[in-house]
Amino acid sequence: MKPLPDTLPRDLTVMVVDPDRHTRNLLRRLLLDMGLRNLLFAADAAEALDLQAACAGPLDLALTELHLPGVDGLVLAQRLTAMQPDLPVVVLSWDATEKTVAQAREAGLAAFLAKPVAPDQLYEKIIGTLHSDPGYRAREWLRSEEGLAFAAEATPDMRALYDIWNEARGSLTMPPRSFLQELELRRTDSGFGRNIFIVDVEPPKPRLRYSFVGDALLARLGWNVEGTYIDEQNFIYRRYAEPAYARVIGHRLPHYRRVGAIERMILFRYQRLLLPFGDESGVQTVLGYARAR
Repeated sequence: MKPLPDTLPRDLTVMVVDPDRHTRNLLRRLLLDMGLRNLLFAADAAEALDLQAACAGPLDLALTELHLPGVDGLVLAQRLTAMQPDLPVVVLSWDATEKTVAQAREAGLAAFLAKPVAPDQLYEKIIGTLHSDPGYRAREWLRSEEGLAFAAEATPDMRALYDIWNEARGSLTMPPRSFLQELELRRTDSGFGRNIFIVDVEPPKPRLRYSFVGDALLARLGWNVEGTYIDEQNFIYRRYAEPAYARVIGHRLPHYRRVGAIERMILFRYQRLLLPFGDESGVQTVLGYARAR
């Protein structure tokens, strides 16, 4: 069995659901040979749902038999994804008829794998599913050094804003810009409004324009930057702002950093979180949140 490619981390969490003990043992051996270590095993849907609820972090992949006792694999997949919308589910079954494969496809499952499970087929299904899963990259960010720093250092309101973003994206890489427009974050009584800023990404360069800046941030700056472009700001500001936005736009992922910036010859230290909004064409808006530290 080939090991996972370098593009995938070894700390992925994979759940296997199958009533047959011999199949679970076979899949355990194959997954371990691939280099996976965070493995969960269940014999039925109830056990699988209990494991998901008790898991410390999000699952990266679920492999389930189609015919389970009590609740079948398609219903289990619906319940698993109700808890985690971006979870890819692969169905395994001896019953690989056109009808069952079509049912799995109609249910929106990631893939169908016929039994007996061939090691090469299992490998290709797992690698292909993870590489095409848009939610995987956001979960990968949480496991990165930057994501771990965010989890350890971010204020409660900053974490709450991330949770809103993460829930809104569902199974997508990022939420659509229309969702951001529906939120009432700009209100000062929203708990966020005073410390957020919204940057519109305007083609073709792209140019980045502030469309909203909270009053607490405006007071810190000492002048109103709404309607201005980041490339119009002073060199010192652009030096630490532009690379951060380029990263968010290029990777379509959040960005967190503790920042030290000189404003009016005074050094200010603050935490900054940037969250992308857009569609398949790219990032259209970035929501930022900054708090003094």
